[in-house]
Parts: sequence; C-alpha cells; structure tokens
Amino acid sequence: MAPPKKYPKSTRKKGALRTVARTYANAAQQQPKEYWNDLCNIDWEDQDKYEVLQQLGKGKYGEVFEGLNMETGQRCVVKIMRPVKEQRLKREIKILRLVSGGPNIV
Repeated sequence: MAPPKKYPKSTRKKGALRTVARTYANAAQQQPKEYWNDLCNIDWEDQDKYEVLQQLGKGKYGEVFEGLNMETGQRCVVKIMRPVKEQRLKREIKILRLVSGGPNIV
C-alpha cells in the first residue's frame, strides 16, 4: 500500500511561466566548478573574542544573535549552530560565505 500523498498535485499548467527570483536569479550559473563541490576549508577563529548580545532569529541549523567583537568593538552577527552532520555544517558555512556582502545580508 502506498503512503498517503502529503502535498496536492500542482495546479500549474504545462508550459506556464515559472517565477524567477529578482536578486539571485542566475547566481548559480555564473559560479566556477569549485562552487559545486561540497569541499570547504574552515579556518576556525578564537570564539572567546565575541560576546553575544541578543537573539535576532533562528532557523533550521541554528540561532542567530547580535554580537560584539571584543577586540575591535565592532558589532557583528553570530550564528550558533546546532549539532548536525559535518557535511551539512560545511554546506551552511559555504552558503554564508557566498551570500556575504549581498543585498539585505548583515
């Protein structure tokens, strides 16, 4: 016996236009080969130089806080990751590196 369907069948007609993101519509197409592999070198910094001030939000892989770099006095964003598999952690770090400096990215 097949499991019950979780989602209704799509109502989009064949040949209908798909929506396209305005900001990052073709960002992946312009990336080099290195973008597509999941290998990621992580240079861990000293975590003691950051102070967590207040929570800004949370997501699937962790919680996001407003932070303060104690050495420079500069405000920053600190993401505290939940315990996940190493591959997922590396993928999240890679995504954060790729979108840093983009529009609406803190």
